[in-house]
Amino acid sequence: MAGTPRGFFTLAGGEAVARIVAFGTTIVLARALGPEMYGAVAVGMGLLLYLTQLADGGVELAGMPVVARAPEDAGAIATAALRRRLLVAAAIMLAVAPVALGLMPRPDGIVLFILSLGLPFTALSVRWVYLGLERPATVARSRIAGDLVTALLVVALVRGPDDVRLAPMATVLGTALTSVVMLVGLARLGVRLQRTGAAPPIVSMLERGRHLVLFTILGLLMYNIDLIILRYAKGEFLAGQYGAAYVMISFCANIAVAYAHTVMPSLARGAGSSADAAVSPVPASDVYASAQVAAVAVSLPVAVGGAIVAPALVAMLFGAQYASSAIALQILLVSVPLSALRELAIASLIAHHRERDLLRVNAISAVVNIGLNLALIPPFGLVGAAIATPVAEVVRLLLAALAAQTDLQGAVPVRRLGRCGVAAAGMWLVIELTGVGSLAATIALGAVTYGLLLILLGAIRLGGTLRPQWTG
Repeated sequence: MAGTPRGFFTLAGGEAVARIVAFGTTIVLARALGPEMYGAVAVGMGLLLYLTQLADGGVELAGMPVVARAPEDAGAIATAALRRRLLVAAAIMLAVAPVALGLMPRPDGIVLFILSLGLPFTALSVRWVYLGLERPATVARSRIAGDLVTALLVVALVRGPDDVRLAPMATVLGTALTSVVMLVGLARLGVRLQRTGAAPPIVSMLERGRHLVLFTILGLLMYNIDLIILRYAKGEFLAGQYGAAYVMISFCANIAVAYAHTVMPSLARGAGSSADAAVSPVPASDVYASAQVAAVAVSLPVAVGGAIVAPALVAMLFGAQYASSAIALQILLVSVPLSALRELAIASLIAHHRERDLLRVNAISAVVNIGLNLALIPPFGLVGAAIATPVAEVVRLLLAALAAQTDLQGAVPVRRLGRCGVAAAGMWLVIELTGVGSLAATIALGAVTYGLLLILLGAIRLGGTLRPQWTG
């Protein structure tokens, strides 16, 4: 596929394996803790995301394009960024302790306090350096290793609701391993941390990062404000039900983010001057167009097929006590292809240094999302929270895509996207007409039908290596 980084298959594969491990860990937790205690853990993890972004300072997003453009300065850039992040992480950790332990309800506060102990390890993450250098293999391996450690600890230690404190402890240890593996691996890339000094790009990078922090926090409001409002408006039980449904959405969202992050360096180089042509012969608009087709081709059948099998899937994975999660999952799945496209538009805006537009997109979307959740959750509870997500995602996608079009004229491959839509509709029709009862058989039938329809419609063709190639 022209313009799509080869490293995506490595990163996405590692991300998928890690997410599958994390998904299995969540199932164990949800079953062992029950909806109420699992709801407390889910809310604590949601709040931790905000603290993590404050500690990051926007480096995760701002650093990738900087390293991609100046790989010779990667060591100095990483040194300065890590120092800054460690100081901020330590300050946040100290500030969280009295609030979590003294003001928050139990066990939410205890869970959040334990999770905050992992902030220094999160600050040590150099994932953005590897992705800026387009070397995702270590990122994939370290993520898998960290999630495996978390999973093993959860399986070994968490037996019932009384073990709720052990779940965040396992998460902290897994995070620590992930960061340490990546940090040690820098030397093999020839990237060495320095004792003193800073690379010239670091000042502008941190300045951009401050804008991106607000952008990311606003994005997090889109991501989990529904869970937080649901927890304090309707209680831990419904929060646990909703959190179980959202695990599957989070899996898809993280794959979409991983894909967008691997596309970003190509967009950044493609957006550069003509002097970059030898390095990036593919125009940014072509990269963006091909990436959109790939994102929709993968995410659309997940949304359509997932909605069909949601009740059976929830019952099999989480048990009868999470039956209410099925309807929430069916509604939330609408947001999967929307968020996949939106992440690519966001990546383009970051690559083109469009911080003002990024803030505008997320600020408007966050206001819409919060308003919808406040209006829908009190009367409709779980269903209201689920409905708010895809509606707000439509707004966010439209705003981001329109902003991205300023730099990527004519980059929306409508005909190619339409073929994916027709294939997904055909998949749904075949499943409905055949009435296959088994969950595994339904998934297999849907996957085969969708793949064949993509080929018959000319959306993809098989090259000599049997690797799918997206056609025009």
